[in-house]
Amino acid sequence: MALSVHSTLTKNVPALRFFYLALILLLAALLRLYRLADFPVAFNQDEAVNGYDAFCIFHTLRDHHGNFLPCMLQAFNDWNSPLLTYLTAPFVGVAGLSEWSVRLPLALMGVLSIWLFYLLVKKLFRSEWIALFSALCLSIMPWHIHASRFAIPPSCVPCFFILLLLLFWGAVNNASTRSYIRFVGVGIGAGLLAYAYPTQKLFAPMALLIGVLVFGRGMLRKHVAAGASFLVLTAPMYLLTMLDPQKYNGRFSQVSLFGLGGNIAGEFLTRFVEYLSPSFLFGSGDPDIVQKVPGQSVVPWFLFLFCYLGIGAGICQVLWKPNIAPVPRKFTIFLLLLFLASPIPASLTSAHLHSFRSIQIAPLALLFCMFGVFALVHLLEHQPRVTLFIGIVLFSLAIYRIAGVVKSYFVSYPAMSKIEYGYGIKATMKFLLAHESDFSCITVDSRANQPYIYYLFYSRYDPRKLQYSAINAHPAKPGEWLDVDQIGKFHFRQVTDDDLRDARVIYRVSDRTQPYAEVLYKKDRGCFAIFAFTYYDQ
Repeated sequence: MALSVHSTLTKNVPALRFFYLALILLLAALLRLYRLADFPVAFNQDEAVNGYDAFCIFHTLRDHHGNFLPCMLQAFNDWNSPLLTYLTAPFVGVAGLSEWSVRLPLALMGVLSIWLFYLLVKKLFRSEWIALFSALCLSIMPWHIHASRFAIPPSCVPCFFILLLLLFWGAVNNASTRSYIRFVGVGIGAGLLAYAYPTQKLFAPMALLIGVLVFGRGMLRKHVAAGASFLVLTAPMYLLTMLDPQKYNGRFSQVSLFGLGGNIAGEFLTRFVEYLSPSFLFGSGDPDIVQKVPGQSVVPWFLFLFCYLGIGAGICQVLWKPNIAPVPRKFTIFLLLLFLASPIPASLTSAHLHSFRSIQIAPLALLFCMFGVFALVHLLEHQPRVTLFIGIVLFSLAIYRIAGVVKSYFVSYPAMSKIEYGYGIKATMKFLLAHESDFSCITVDSRANQPYIYYLFYSRYDPRKLQYSAINAHPAKPGEWLDVDQIGKFHFRQVTDDDLRDARVIYRVSDRTQPYAEVLYKKDRGCFAIFAFTYYDQ
């Protein structure tokens, strides 16, 4: 499709496109690599277990429970997805175990996903400027910046989901005999996505099924090749889950919508509509401060109208074939069905507006924003000056937004999220490790989230010396959290008032007016570590 306005918009692009793209990727890298170990403000327990399991796998091929090359990670007995941990293993193995080395793979994947999204939009709309604009928007989206710096499994979903869309586009638009290989690639891409996060175990096969429904006619054998490669790759994970669903689906049992009782269909529909609503995508959205920067929308607010214009344009293209965009009709159907299916996994859980369980919605929403931009350009193809003005306004808004994003994420967000991230645990653990020989017994309050993993992480405990019997001393029931009560002289249990009687403060982590954690010294050479946000308040 050749639009006259596009010749205006893309004039001199061959000479400048690489420069502009390089600038956008450089901006993305700066936003994702700047003081990577310090933002988020503290190291989450899920990041710590991801990093330490990666450290163990690199050195022993076993996780910290002793499981050999697991296809699901036992972690805190939630049997988490392993993809990020395996990708992290070479980083912590070569660079050493640290917050920086654990978060680095995600930061690099974040930059990679922006380049992949640029390629996808360019292939779909055949417009260099819209592709560059989409890359700029993704690079400054706070949810994507946060996901690229927060080393937990769902953060790698956007990169692998965008890769799957790109692989799917390449497969269905290639008529050569080599397209069988491309469909095998689609199956592998979907398999990697399924290993990324538990919600993707449902969404990845759904994406393949939607592909069969839309493109199956004339391509059924090729889709069989995709399905076969997907099943070969994911069979161990799905077989384990089917053989012992109570164990491996224990975490889902904790958060499942079906545990609420009442009108399950109504509860599901409520969540489904919420995830597709403007309030979630362009408004306040997820209220959890750990998962989302307060005051920042998932998709830039100035794209609000373009998103729903794009969805409307896509529906028009499917029903009446008006040739609004160069995206083939079937691929438009595929994207619309994916968008409708994207909230389903998260809607099956009890939480409302959980941004990580629904993380695949955001790239699709941004993609339809670009569909809306293209549709508007198409409508105004005979008014190049108006189109140019709209383009300048959109790019200006995106660039103006950079300052607000930087301020909110690197200035405001750390100050307001210290308690939720457990600020003070690192400093406390470092103090305890430095003075370990001064105490005969060290007790860490177990009401901090899984404190034993912080000891293993910050001590860089040699995986070859791990006593798996100590880690697995108290097997947790399916759906219950792991309880590790002792590793060496470190004990992990609730600290009581009796423990603290006649004790004196020997160390304190504080931030101006509010203490976040203290370590108290008891007369009999025992040391007790407690945390203000879980137990003790001066």
